[in-house]
Amino acid sequence: MKTLDQETLRRWLGMEDLYLIDVRSPRSFDRSIAKIEKAHRIEPGKFSNLAQDLPKNRKVVLDCEDGKTECPDLARQLDRLGLKEV
Repeated sequence: MKTLDQETLRRWLGMEDLYLIDVRSPRSFDRSIAKIEKAHRIEPGKFSNLAQDLPKNRKVVLDCEDGKTECPDLARQLDRLGLKEV
């Protein structure tokens, strides 16, 4: 799993092959003013059921509260499913 800085993510947001997923908990998402318009929302508890349907031919970026909460475990799940650009 690689981590991104904000500037890199800003540049990537215009890429057609980017698939951005906001995996913050409902509580964290609701209390935050920082929301990325193009992000797909998948709650951490529902991620396992939906992960197999993610596009394998796109670059996947996960966004969680601090980059350490949900993202590392979910990125490992995606790696096991064959998504290599996470």
